[in-house]
Amino acid sequence: MDTTTFTPADPEALETLRLSCEVLEQAQRCGRPAVMAQAALGVACCWRGLHETDAAVHYLQRALAWARVAQAHDAVVEVLCELCDVLAQQAQDERDPGIAHATRERVRDIVFEVAGRAAHVADGDWEVKVLLHVSDVLNRLGDHDDASTLQARALRLMSGAPVRHDPSVLPGLGRLADA
Repeated sequence: MDTTTFTPADPEALETLRLSCEVLEQAQRCGRPAVMAQAALGVACCWRGLHETDAAVHYLQRALAWARVAQAHDAVVEVLCELCDVLAQQAQDERDPGIAHATRERVRDIVFEVAGRAAHVADGDWEVKVLLHVSDVLNRLGDHDDASTLQARALRLMSGAPVRHDPSVLPGLGRLADA
């Protein structure tokens, strides 16, 4: 992405983006996928802060690819959570009902993946935060039943009760009603 032609209202945001792009270039020179994933995530967050969701999605996809190559499970979950947020915003902002629906379905697919991966993150407290985060995304998209299912799973984890980790825990995924 060419940052020199973009002129946001906030010059500090542009400077932060420029510095993040430099970090990404340095990370690419070192050639370590985990480092490149984090650097691309940083650039994506800058674009998101500037409300440039297409650019944010582009860099999130790059970050996700590098995190997968690095087999950095927690980084994959982190990037997927960011991707859920950005795509949910795009779905909410989209005027074309067909595109909005397709984007919501993509978000739901990502939420399903995150919910499955959350059980394997390094920190159990973070698992709860991840589940609550993606349940909030589903709530914003109007999928309250599946959001409640994820919240219940998070509450069971917080209480110390055993939690089943299988696909049937989210039986309603795939049935988003377009409101």
